Amino acid sequence: MAASSLLANIDTQHEDQIHDCQFDFYGTRLATASSDKSIRIFEVNGDKTTLQHKIQAHESAVWQLSWADPKYGSLLASASFDKRVLLHQEGIDGQWRVVYSFEDNKTSVNCVQFAPPEYGLILACGSSDGQVTVLESKNQTGNDWEVTAKFSALKSGVSSLSWAPPAENGSLFDEPHTVTKKEIRKRLVCSGNNSTIHIYDEEEFGSWKLCKELDGHKDWVRCVAWAPSTGRNKNIIASCDHHGEVRIWTKETGADWEHVILQKYNYPIWDVSWSVTGNLLSVSGGDNNVTVWRQMADGEWACILDQGEQGN
Repeated sequence: MAASSLLANIDTQHEDQIHDCQFDFYGTRLATASSDKSIRIFEVNGDKTTLQHKIQAHESAVWQLSWADPKYGSLLASASFDKRVLLHQEGIDGQWRVVYSFEDNKTSVNCVQFAPPEYGLILACGSSDGQVTVLESKNQTGNDWEVTAKFSALKSGVSSLSWAPPAENGSLFDEPHTVTKKEIRKRLVCSGNNSTIHIYDEEEFGSWKLCKELDGHKDWVRCVAWAPSTGRNKNIIASCDHHGEVRIWTKETGADWEHVILQKYNYPIWDVSWSVTGNLLSVSGGDNNVTVWRQMADGEWACILDQGEQGN
């Protein structure tokens, strides 16, 4: 196993529990969300971090954050217990402002994620009443949005969702050509306060249909994450549950979904997250530790980094 070392210990200055932290595409900015109703943005340079901005726009706990692709500028989405999704944008003066507020939810908004840029500037959010809402920017600038779909995904509430890569992992077409938005199949995976994972497909005219249920977890599925495209001819989803189990689900072209149990821990697992290239998976849970996993050449998964063994 590779040796690991602590790169930086960040004093976020939050006054309550931190629920999410997200690096931007380049890894030079870190955004954090907390029960103290605030979002904080840090500049990251090696082992040095500097608090740049404190955003106090929500009226309750902020659960999750998502950065848009850098082609759309510095744009950050946030989901909160106050039933709102806010879009924050950095202006040319370096100040962050709320440029859009989506307030059509009836319950807490628990998760939010920007779609891959190939889809356009699109955002999905999930709420405690089981609804998933898909919004699309009218002008691709982030300050004007419209709801393109809203559907009931999970009766138990939606606590996590993740977009599929913009095509089947690997080549979508036999011959190279410019891909249009109409040729891209949009899919979402989501989980909630039960043991079932749901995969939804976008159909013609913007409606969404449940295409697959993945069963097997024994407890509340806390997080699902669809791996970015890696050039392999298969789809990969990681999931984790309150029982401490982490699963890897794979689907080869033309085959059904299969799974392996990556690891069974003795404590709840809160989060699974893929690297940008889709070849590394980080796992974090109730022991306040992070492990990183990689699939080896023989198809087996191996832990290549364990923060708890660094001895700091």
